[in-house]
Amino acid sequence: MGYRMMQNTFAAGELSPALMSRIDLPQYAAGCRTLRNFIVHSHGAISNRPGTRFVAAVKDSSKKVRLVRFVFSTTQAYVIEFGDLYCRFYMDGGQIVSGGVPVEIVTPYKEADLPNLKFAQSADVLFIAHPNYAPRALTRYSHYDWTMEDITFKNGPFMLANLDGTKKLTPSAKTGNITLTSNFDLFDAKHVGALFEISHFVEAQTTSGAFLESGSWPETVQGQGGWRLVTHGTWAGEFKIDRSIDGGSTWQKIRSYSGNKDKNYDVTGEESGSFTLRVSATSLTDGTLYLALTIDEHIHHGIVKITGVNNARSASAKVVTALGGTTATDNWAEGSWSDYRGWPSVVGFYEDRLCLAANANEPQTVWMSQTSDYEDFGISNPMVDTDRLTINLVSRDVQNIRWMIDLGDLLTFTNSAIWTVGAAQDSPLTPSSIGQKRQDAHGGADVEPVAVGNEAVYLQTQGTRLRRVGYSFESYGYKSTDLSIFANHLLSPNVVDLDYQQEPDSIIWMVRSDGALIGMTYVPEYDMAAWHRHDTDGYFENICVIPAKGYDELWAVVRRSYGGQTVRYIERFAHRKKSSDSKDWFFVDCGLSYDGIPADEFSGLDHLEGKKVAILADGVALAEQTVTGGKVTLADPASKVHIGLPYVSEVAPMGFVAQLESGTTQAMPIQLQDAVYRFEDSLGGKIGPEKDWMDEIDLGVSLFTGLYRFTIPSQYQVDGTLWYKQDKPLPVTIIAIMPEVNAGG
Repeated sequence: MGYRMMQNTFAAGELSPALMSRIDLPQYAAGCRTLRNFIVHSHGAISNRPGTRFVAAVKDSSKKVRLVRFVFSTTQAYVIEFGDLYCRFYMDGGQIVSGGVPVEIVTPYKEADLPNLKFAQSADVLFIAHPNYAPRALTRYSHYDWTMEDITFKNGPFMLANLDGTKKLTPSAKTGNITLTSNFDLFDAKHVGALFEISHFVEAQTTSGAFLESGSWPETVQGQGGWRLVTHGTWAGEFKIDRSIDGGSTWQKIRSYSGNKDKNYDVTGEESGSFTLRVSATSLTDGTLYLALTIDEHIHHGIVKITGVNNARSASAKVVTALGGTTATDNWAEGSWSDYRGWPSVVGFYEDRLCLAANANEPQTVWMSQTSDYEDFGISNPMVDTDRLTINLVSRDVQNIRWMIDLGDLLTFTNSAIWTVGAAQDSPLTPSSIGQKRQDAHGGADVEPVAVGNEAVYLQTQGTRLRRVGYSFESYGYKSTDLSIFANHLLSPNVVDLDYQQEPDSIIWMVRSDGALIGMTYVPEYDMAAWHRHDTDGYFENICVIPAKGYDELWAVVRRSYGGQTVRYIERFAHRKKSSDSKDWFFVDCGLSYDGIPADEFSGLDHLEGKKVAILADGVALAEQTVTGGKVTLADPASKVHIGLPYVSEVAPMGFVAQLESGTTQAMPIQLQDAVYRFEDSLGGKIGPEKDWMDEIDLGVSLFTGLYRFTIPSQYQVDGTLWYKQDKPLPVTIIAIMPEVNAGG
């Protein structure tokens, strides 16, 4: 019996071999058993992927590098090459050089550190976290001027205060460089650079006197918290209260009062942090002004920074915030971050706060800076809404925070769950409104997730499943679902890198540990998750996406070999835009282009020495040549030439199965008599019933759009399908396949 089948969409992409009999799934009719070096468009058609343009070799090809995006705007986007102890920079498709030399800065990060670097950008500053290093900031001043510096954090954060009344610290002085002594073994050499908060009870302080004329009262009071000023007498004039937060070096007026023999004052106030107060008579025209200025009794919180460790019970320190006393005190807290306790391994932003999370000592903790002051992790006295926040995920097992992403709530991914951190019921984020809640039991891998619309797409813990998580109104919380369930074969072995290309086709790109490049065209509003796989003459190691003119550009580090040596190249995928000019097509890898007066010899191909390359000259695919001496020579001159490594694009539908009155044709032998392909802007290719049995097709010499009928000299076979292959640097777009099938032979 014969029947005409049609596959008019490829919106399911490549499907797992385990689904070969799942004709009940809607994905079966839209899927492929092979989709290699093809991309699926968001409307369901497929096109062979564009080639990659060679940009530069990495600084040292014997070592891995990592590409990181730095996007200031759609017109100022950079790719940063993080390598062993250095960074280099790229923009507008090329490497940034000055005086013929690549712009480069020194970094502390070694090759082994690169996979664990995490980043968050604010304007011209890229904040960097790594568990073994203090957080740093990479700042751009111009295309050619970049600096990397340690971030100087203020006022913390600190671990929970000491609760053992027998363990005490004694400072040798309140200010300056001091010695800090403990009565138990506390200090380690790795404490150098660590902060300690040391607190003392301080009784109320009062200064009093009389003003007979204008001037400043010589006595000041120092402390924290509340204060009170009382005046009496008969006087005329004005006076003010000044505050200093740097020990009296600079002053700022905080209150001013006036009288004309008819008024006295009894006023109070609250100040945050440590401060010094003084009173000045700005004018005194008559009488005597008597006053008393008091700072209330309080717990005085001072901060010191360890500068050296003498032994387990003695350390040198610099006072950062004046101490309240020099007596032994059990009221102290150690800083959360140091070489001894570990440094934050995750960084992000949320509601204009810098968020850092998960050091070795506190793997479940998120620290948020003060609002709009990313370096200040202090708490005011009394507490205010903009103060720093510290959130500990409350779980029965230890969960390591791996990523944070802002989806309205701060989604926090651990190795075994997803949590939300934020304020309840859309209220402002403050110390009194902050909360956290466990949402989903599918944890995340240590690979950065991406935001797609109002969802986050992330890799599950082992890196072999891709999931999406978004808010579910049915469950009043966040829920995740598996996006890879129908193509799980493509995520084995595990994925090690991931990024999102929004334009033109909304594709999530992934790099597997074996060097394969995996793509998933993702359109969540239509439940479209179409998988495709890509390869090259080499191994993809790392990717990143930055905005380019009219589209998003995918960059990659590709490990290749030539002449018996390993090389690592930075390459960027060409823009696959529709063009009626065949000279614009770019379907070669690691390629270069020439555009000028007609020529027949093309040099500058040293990076492809000894390799067989594909050539497109003035829109014509020529025979492949081997690069010798860094060049190739054409038989005829050409004005626009693209030269690079060839690659093969292949597609084969799942199978042509029909449900007849007599039953399914699944498992029946079938014969494919002919096939009609609907092409768009295509040229060349091969079609056949088997991967190794294909014939060249003739679409003419210019781009072909329309229906093409192909007679298939095939035999009966079970699970038969049709193969299409493009092995030349020419474009192809397939919209539909319509075979004539005989079943039951």
